[in-house]
Amino acid sequence: ERFGAPVVPALRPLAHALSPATLADLGRDARPEARALAAEALVEGSGPDGEILALLLDPSPLVVEPTLSAMGTHPREAARVRLFALARSGHGELRRAALRALVPLGGKDVLDLAQESLGENDEELSRTAVWALAELADPRCATLLGSLLTRGSASPLYAEARRGLQRLGEVGILECVRLARANGARAQREGALFLAEAGRAEAAPALLSLLAEAPGDARVLFELSVLAGQDFQHEEHPETAAFEWWDLVVHEDALAWF
Repeated sequence: ERFGAPVVPALRPLAHALSPATLADLGRDARPEARALAAEALVEGSGPDGEILALLLDPSPLVVEPTLSAMGTHPREAARVRLFALARSGHGELRRAALRALVPLGGKDVLDLAQESLGENDEELSRTAVWALAELADPRCATLLGSLLTRGSASPLYAEARRGLQRLGEVGILECVRLARANGARAQREGALFLAEAGRAEAAPALLSLLAEAPGDARVLFELSVLAGQDFQHEEHPETAAFEWWDLVVHEDALAWF
């Protein structure tokens, strides 16, 4: 009480050593700092659902935030309705934390919420939404993640969109094959680079097409060299050497290129 909220994180490990009865009393304490101290231990220690819901309904963000954080790794199905309310109408970090806490529960409703959150004019919430989509790894999101990938590496959503496609496995590969065969140069480039890093033969035609349009694209040339097992980068005419190589190899088996 003397030092207030700043000491709460340092004291949280001690809360885990308290008895269930003491923790329950702490969770009902008049001081928000005391309730915050109890929150993580109650969630992670399988405290009763009623006590967890009471913490989520607490008027102080100081209490709600650690409760939500703990629920990200210790989900509570009984809290789903309250989590949705916070994710839709909370403020700032509470919305993001509620969405993160919902992801382990899964379900179409969580998937829909992540997609809705992505459409809002809030960059941090959008980042969390794409993180949620990546974690959920639902094949229905492949096209959406692909469209986010085509925004390029300068986009704040790019890294999580890429991770989401990776987590989708073959479904993510097929989405990037579609992108690599698209008409737009940006989509084609991002799809081809993704496929090249996955060692997929489908990347080569798109990389060659991109190289023909922009011979100075060092990243495309590098990925094609790695994929082909050939050092095109040090050739006098890299694009010519690449096309000559392509004329001599089978096109469907990247392993045969080594």
